[in-house]
Amino acid sequence: FQWDMAGAWGIKAPQAWWGSTGAGAVVGVVDSGITPHPDLTGSTTSIVGGTVVAGYDFISWAGIALDGGGRDGDPTDLVASGSFHGTHVSGTIGAHLDGLGVVGTAPGVTIQPLRALGEGGGFESDIMAARDAAVTAIDAVSGQ
Repeated sequence: FQWDMAGAWGIKAPQAWWGSTGAGAVVGVVDSGITPHPDLTGSTTSIVGGTVVAGYDFISWAGIALDGGGRDGDPTDLVASGSFHGTHVSGTIGAHLDGLGVVGTAPGVTIQPLRALGEGGGFESDIMAARDAAVTAIDAVSGQ
């Protein structure tokens, strides 16, 4: 029922999955973090699991992070407005192909949440730090 994936105006994702579902790729999602979601982690209580690996919180200012501190290893989305944008984007990219909920464009990828945006947005320095960490991780995996 996801018209954007397979309908007349969709991206024809099911046809593309014959070639690849993204298995083996890691996608760093630089956004507002992640919340527990069964379409991603297979859980309603954990932000890691399923196809989601441990991420990082790059927000340096507590007033934006809303988690009481600076950068840390917990990329949980705590945006008070409840937009959960990082979870939405992660789902659009890699929600499980399991017949439940929705499916992402590349349901075989591994998602790494890199939280750089919080309440009211964020700083370019935090976004760049998250991007740099993602590039470093990709280079390490690819041997470059």
